[in-house]
Amino acid sequence: MRIEFTQSTLDLAPEGMLAIRDGHAARIRCDAGSLWITEEGESKDTILASGDSYTLRRPGLALLSALGASRITIAGPAPCA
Repeated sequence: MRIEFTQSTLDLAPEGMLAIRDGHAARIRCDAGSLWITEEGESKDTILASGDSYTLRRPGLALLSALGASRITIAGPAPCA
C-alpha cells in the first residue's frame, strides 16, 4: 500500500523510530524534542533540535530516530501538475 500525504504531525516516544521510503524532497520539522535522521546514500547523518528542519535529499530509505520524546511534522513535496 502506498500512502501519500501533504502534511502529518506525529509524536515519537523516546528512542521511537519512523522509516520513510522514497520520501525525496519531503520536509521534516522537529517541533519538540530532538531527532536523528539517517538517509540512504548520504555520508553524514543529521540531528535536528526543536525548531530545526531538514529536507530529504535522496530517494530510498530514511530512518528518523527520536532522541527523547519528540513531535515531528512531515510535509510532502508539492504534487507535480
